[in-house]
Amino acid sequence: MHDRIPWKQYFMMQALVIAQRSTCNRALVGSVLVKDNRIIGTGYNGSVSGQPHCDDVGHQMVDGHCVRTIHSEMNAIIQCAKFGVSTENTEIYVTHFPCYNCCKSLLQAGVKKLTIILTIAIIHWRCNYFMIAGCLMNRLRLIANTWKAWPINLKKTRINLIWLMGLVTVFLITTGFVQPNIEDHDHILDKETRTLVTEKNNRYFQTKEQPQIVVITVKRLNKLTPKMLDHSKRTVFIVVGQKGKKRNVQIYSTKDLHSAFTEVARGNILRAEVDKLRSQNNATFNKGIRFVFRACATRVDQQYQYALDKYDLTQAEQNKVVRPHSVALPIALALAFLITGITYFLRRFSHRDPISKK
Repeated sequence: MHDRIPWKQYFMMQALVIAQRSTCNRALVGSVLVKDNRIIGTGYNGSVSGQPHCDDVGHQMVDGHCVRTIHSEMNAIIQCAKFGVSTENTEIYVTHFPCYNCCKSLLQAGVKKLTIILTIAIIHWRCNYFMIAGCLMNRLRLIANTWKAWPINLKKTRINLIWLMGLVTVFLITTGFVQPNIEDHDHILDKETRTLVTEKNNRYFQTKEQPQIVVITVKRLNKLTPKMLDHSKRTVFIVVGQKGKKRNVQIYSTKDLHSAFTEVARGNILRAEVDKLRSQNNATFNKGIRFVFRACATRVDQQYQYALDKYDLTQAEQNKVVRPHSVALPIALALAFLITGITYFLRRFSHRDPISKK
């Protein structure tokens, strides 16, 4: 006989699907407003209707928070208000715990119960703050069990390690977990560089291919090839070696990106900002590293046909990268012509000298 999923799991699965419509990759959040086991409103993180999205133009950061989007909980309430649906005595299912302002709005709208991916919480109004009561751990299927009974329920339901690993996996996926992409062993990278690397890689994490650009600093000038180069896919490594006052910057790519990062392409990127990369001033050097990172990001975006964003090079900057390669051949030809001419005249005059002596 078919085992029907419970209501709590049904609504939470809806919230997880709705979260995939979010347009701010800082957090993919979905909300479902429910009354008497009927969905009356839904919402996800997104910009005001008709306005540009974070995925298209980047984040609008204020005090460390993106203010371009309306939170999913607010969108669910606004949807009900727009169509004249009462939210009194309702419950909401959210993939992430709401922020403080959203909690206040939910309470004011008459929402009595909040369900998130890992816990069940009942919200009460107490002197302008929330008392989160009856906190219950949730199994992977989102069937609530009391905390005290948790060890007993583990035995009764025979939940094994596979279930636990599945729960951890779901949690990591829904909270936007990403692998580290900065290994600053020599403490060279500044805050602006770290932010650039993190935010661009977070965008890549939301794509199908999930490429990655890793920045590594080490305390040596040779043997800079990353250990994980042969075991990685769709990855570019920017490695900075430093010993004393000397620095060496190299770009490496996995085999699937060799066509985008040929030896000529990598050399052109590094030569475009060679003065900054040779600077002893750390702020200036970081500007050069950011340029190299953005140049690599531009080539990755072009390789996978992603839309260029604020983290990529402008057209003028792209021309700056291409120019060293485009002028190399004419300069080489001019030098070859000059050397040939000088050699010709030297030989001609050397043959005339014996005649003039006679």
